[in-house]
Amino acid sequence: MTGHDARPRTRLLTAQVKRRIAIAALASGIACTPSPPFNNYDPPPGFAIFYTAGDPRLLTRFAGSQLRGTHIGDINTHPTFTPSGGTTSFNQFFQFGQYGRINSGRWPAVWAIEGVRQCGEGTLTTVEIRQKIVGMGCYPDVVPLGVNPGTFPGNSPPASLTVSVGSVSPGTAAYVYIINPGQDAVVSSVGAPVGSDGTIQVSLPSSLPDGHYAVVAEFEGLGYAAQGGFDVRTDSGGGGGGGDPCASPDTHDHSGSCGGTDSCGHSFGSDTDCGCPNAPIVYDTCYQTVCDQAEVWVDDWCDATRRVCDTETVTVDDWCDGTRRVCDTGERWVVDYCQGSQYVCDTGSQWITDYCDGTRTVCDYEEQCSWNCDDSGCWPECNYVPVNCRDETYSYACGGHWENYNYNCRWETYTYECGGHPETYEYNCRYETYQYVCGSHQETREVNCRDESYRYVCGGHWETVDTNCREEPYQCNPHQCR
Repeated sequence: MTGHDARPRTRLLTAQVKRRIAIAALASGIACTPSPPFNNYDPPPGFAIFYTAGDPRLLTRFAGSQLRGTHIGDINTHPTFTPSGGTTSFNQFFQFGQYGRINSGRWPAVWAIEGVRQCGEGTLTTVEIRQKIVGMGCYPDVVPLGVNPGTFPGNSPPASLTVSVGSVSPGTAAYVYIINPGQDAVVSSVGAPVGSDGTIQVSLPSSLPDGHYAVVAEFEGLGYAAQGGFDVRTDSGGGGGGGDPCASPDTHDHSGSCGGTDSCGHSFGSDTDCGCPNAPIVYDTCYQTVCDQAEVWVDDWCDATRRVCDTETVTVDDWCDGTRRVCDTGERWVVDYCQGSQYVCDTGSQWITDYCDGTRTVCDYEEQCSWNCDDSGCWPECNYVPVNCRDETYSYACGGHWENYNYNCRWETYTYECGGHPETYEYNCRYETYQYVCGSHQETREVNCRDESYRYVCGGHWETVDTNCREEPYQCNPHQCR
């Protein structure tokens, strides 16, 4: 037995952004309101989603969607605002035609939004939150549609097309349209229930221009549509009329089935084959979400502000007490002295003889000898005689006097005044206490202090929540195999 997932096929799709916004932050809850919860000039935090049904027929099956939002990243290129707010994920029900408010949702940012239950279940989209209010919707998905035959000559089309969608139960009301995309015109249409074999017959005109045709089907009560197509080709007799459809194997209409006979007289299959009137009954495998329920206490949160500071560690000097001698000071002129040296002697007295000058004749003497001889022999006879006589001066004592004299002479140093300078002097001296650095220690101090908003629990309430949710299979939609 073959089965299929019978859950409605829908998908989430972001719609046009409605209004502009400022900086925001994230909320823990979502409130739905029928009118816009914000104005263009409202300050942050928060943003809202206006949720719509992309097809009116979705309203007959769904009230809205259970959506789960997850912050992906910030948008740092916004011309006006910088990202702000919390990034806590939300998981809440959004009703069609209502505004869902995320009280402190962060933006400008990108959020991933997933359909958890009801419309759009199992699908995911990303939303750029650039304004205060954004629009989102749940739209029908499109599934493939079977068309038989898929090609035929335009001058001899079959009387009808066989259209089938494997996931649609027999008896479901269907609306099928054959559209010529080139002319944007409906060629043929029918409203009929899906047959027991899972097909719908759509009549065709007696001739069709060459080209590709679209076949679109919508089904009552289902949140999705189906689409397929077929091609009309040119035959040997030219497209659009005349010619024998059975003239050659290429133009035979082999669409007969279930033991039926086609326009060329060919029979195919049996009426007990799947998709035929006497086909056996089979069941689809469907899935349903089953959850346990529990009562949980949900905190209510309020907003407030508090003063917060950053901290840094610094080295702080330790100070000790001591005493020291201190004086008042004044200024006075001080004479400068230099050192020199001088030669000094001790003195005494002595008698000094006075001398006078006189003259006298003085001669030099030389020896003159003469020889005398007698009978005994000769001998010299010598005498000294003056020679070179002259007057010469001489000194003689002619009196005297007392006279001082030096003794014990030596070099001695002495001091003399050689200028001066101003000089500071102390007075009123005493001992005073003072402080000095005698070590250090580490301290933590506060910097960059500011007021920041925060949320706190200010009450709470009981809520019924689903727990242990799971998908359970069951047999559904009894129908003939097709």
